[in-house]
Amino acid sequence: YPSPPLPLSPRWPVRRRLPPPVWFSSSRMLRAPPPSLGRRIVVCFPSSDSVRRRIDRVALRVATEGYAFERALAEQKAGDPDFAFLLQMNSPDHLYYRWRAYSLANGDTLEAYRTIPFRMMAGGPEWVPPPALAERRRRKRSRERDDSSSRRRRPRSRWTQLSKIDCKEFFLALRNITPCRDSILEVMAFALERSEDAKDIAEILTESLTLRRTTMEKRLSRLYLLSDILFNDVLYNTSPLDDSSSAYRDEFRNRLDPIFKALQKSMNRLEEERDQAIVRQKITRVLGAWHMW
Repeated sequence: YPSPPLPLSPRWPVRRRLPPPVWFSSSRMLRAPPPSLGRRIVVCFPSSDSVRRRIDRVALRVATEGYAFERALAEQKAGDPDFAFLLQMNSPDHLYYRWRAYSLANGDTLEAYRTIPFRMMAGGPEWVPPPALAERRRRKRSRERDDSSSRRRRPRSRWTQLSKIDCKEFFLALRNITPCRDSILEVMAFALERSEDAKDIAEILTESLTLRRTTMEKRLSRLYLLSDILFNDVLYNTSPLDDSSSAYRDEFRNRLDPIFKALQKSMNRLEEERDQAIVRQKITRVLGAWHMW
């Protein structure tokens, strides 16, 4: 079947950016943030996993229920040391709680969140989220290297950052991708959740788009995937107040020329002029959508 035309809007935006939650309004907070915090706040994970899980649970509820739940919980647990982070404004646990609740209220999750510095309010201090996801993946790759050290050495993978399991999964997803929404959404979510490996994913996707033996339907499906990744990366992996930096846009900026040259050659190999016109129209609509961004 022929590929459906690409709509002018993205096929599957991951999530729309939400406004700052009302419970962070400066007039409704339990206490004004101390001026000693300065203009840059570096968020760190609590030293205890039990404390981190407790704060995460509270932040999830506050991000859903709002300021009323936070105020009621603070009054109820006023003398409980386990919930001291609600009132101890100078403590690292409170700073972690404030960042986590704000992050969750703006569409992030406990595992996948934006790590670029941002400001919760205009003129406020700059918040620096913890790079936990990248650190966790680096530790995972380190464990994989340690586990395989006693085994027979194999040639080193061309993509040294993306793990072997993720690399195999991404190759398989690109091989089986179709123009349907669910197929593109699944692969796009995979890429956005691994934005710290944007360079490797961009190289793999570029190669899949420039292979001569790739069919036109697969080539267009991967082009739609590229388009949605470039659009949603700004929503998913950047600061709400600073969308000028995007890992995938930076990586693909110098790769678009060979991609579209390969598309041109593949389109010229089509025998029917009608088929060439249809493909040209679909590619033009992709470029038109990019221009509107």
